[in-house]
Amino acid sequence: MSLWQGVLKSLPDFKKGSRIQVGKGNQTRFWEGVWIGEEPFSERFSSLYQITRNKQLSVNQSRTTNQDKNEWNLGIERRLYDHEIDDLIELLGILDGVVLTEDDDRIWWLGDKKGRQIENWITHTHAS
Repeated sequence: MSLWQGVLKSLPDFKKGSRIQVGKGNQTRFWEGVWIGEEPFSERFSSLYQITRNKQLSVNQSRTTNQDKNEWNLGIERRLYDHEIDDLIELLGILDGVVLTEDDDRIWWLGDKKGRQIENWITHTHAS
């Protein structure tokens, strides 16, 4: 098996053991990336994810700033039911402290005690 075949085969394990450190937010999917917490928002807030029109929005595309305050456009264009409103309030509370920077987004493999990046996972997982 080639290195890249091994990498692709191991990708689900990598996703479970990695986290995204958001910088600019342009390379991280808002709904599908694990960038806050232990699971993607698509799973944690599945009722909202189901009704969003663009499931591949990046964090950067979802956020605007108005007078130094974050505003979030999650791509929901219909009225919400009560349980969806509760989920939205919870999600917005989580997003309240998000700060984007000018740094690139980074993927960290948690299996590395020093928190190094993806190349360490490839070396560790596929060392001969």
